[in-house]
Amino acid sequence: GGHLMSFLQTLLNWKPKELCQCNPRVPEWLGRFVGRLLAHSPSDRFPSAREAERELAVSLQQAPSTTPISLSPSAGLWEAELVGRDSELATVNRLFDDLYPFNQRKPGQEFMLVISGEPGSGKSRLLQEIQSRALGRGLQVYRVGCLEGDPTPYALVLPLMRQAIQEIRRMGQILEEVLGASAPLLGRVLPELGLPPESSGGDPQTERARFYDLVVRLISTLRRNPCLFCFDDVQWADHASLDVLRYASIRMQMERVQGLAPLATILLHRSDEVGEGHPLHALTRGMARVLHVETMALGLL
Repeated sequence: GGHLMSFLQTLLNWKPKELCQCNPRVPEWLGRFVGRLLAHSPSDRFPSAREAERELAVSLQQAPSTTPISLSPSAGLWEAELVGRDSELATVNRLFDDLYPFNQRKPGQEFMLVISGEPGSGKSRLLQEIQSRALGRGLQVYRVGCLEGDPTPYALVLPLMRQAIQEIRRMGQILEEVLGASAPLLGRVLPELGLPPESSGGDPQTERARFYDLVVRLISTLRRNPCLFCFDDVQWADHASLDVLRYASIRMQMERVQGLAPLATILLHRSDEVGEGHPLHALTRGMARVLHVETMALGLL
């Protein structure tokens, strides 16, 4: 009896090793997230699975996948080889090859690939493979996922804006100098930056135009290096996000913004949730006017 109680007490007091100690390449935010999932005390855990999902989504949006996580077989964790998608991967390789004609970067070169499929068709696994190949080609990867029912306006572009601001600060530049007249908007749009908020008072059309100009300037900052933008579950994206993405891409292409590196954009959506009137169609039609757009429909394997 004593041995059993001692064993149970040891089990209750056991603290799992931190994920970052098992694999130093695991990001700290992911280690903290897993730690909360495994916490003994209910007060230290997420109050619900929904809350954990939201926390993970926010963390993924704020942390670009610029460095792949290497998982070794010795840790018991590794990614299975992707099979049955040779044709799709050949298409992706061709599109990436076209970003660099004759092995020389062509400024401003861009493409968009729209991937659709039913739930369980392997969209997310294919996206992982695409991200890995993009990283191997020297592209910086930014991934944003949409949440069903998320009421946040511009939820699809806010994470990209945050990453661009981090890049500006990393280079030691001053936000006001880079963003010009659009800079005062930041305090209102992204209050977590701690900038003085600008009071709103202009008419809606003027305010919208200023915000769109801010998005263009920030995305241009990210495009100083070749990039891959990945937008997952865009069937749940708010209309405003899709509209500003369309505007930003068309404007940068038509105005021939200087200093833009190649950009690949991947959109993934559930085929059974995007009908004829979905705003995603307006986005792809607008994009097709200024850059190469391809669609890929995944069947079940």
